[in-house]
Amino acid sequence: MAHRLWLGFIIDRFEVVRNDSVEQLLLLGRMLQGTTKLPWKFSRHPAATGTFFTFMLFGLKFCSCRTQGNLQNFRSGLQLLEDRI
Repeated sequence: MAHRLWLGFIIDRFEVVRNDSVEQLLLLGRMLQGTTKLPWKFSRHPAATGTFFTFMLFGLKFCSCRTQGNLQNFRSGLQLLEDRI
C-alpha cells in the first residue's frame, strides 16, 4: 500500500510539472531510470501487480513527454528509459 501511495504522489507531481519545469522532469526521469535499472528488484508477488503496471504506465507517460517537445535535448536518456520499460 505504501508503494502505491508514493507512486500516486509522484504521478500527481509529474502531471503538475510536465509543462513547466524541465529540472523537475529530469529529476523524475532519473528516479525512473534508477528504478528500472535492475529488473530483478521488482516484486513478483501477485499483490504488487497493480503497482507494477501503474509504474510502467507512468514510465510510458514520462517517455511521451519527448514527443511534446519538453525534453528534446535528452533523447538518449529517454530512449534508454523507454527500452527498459
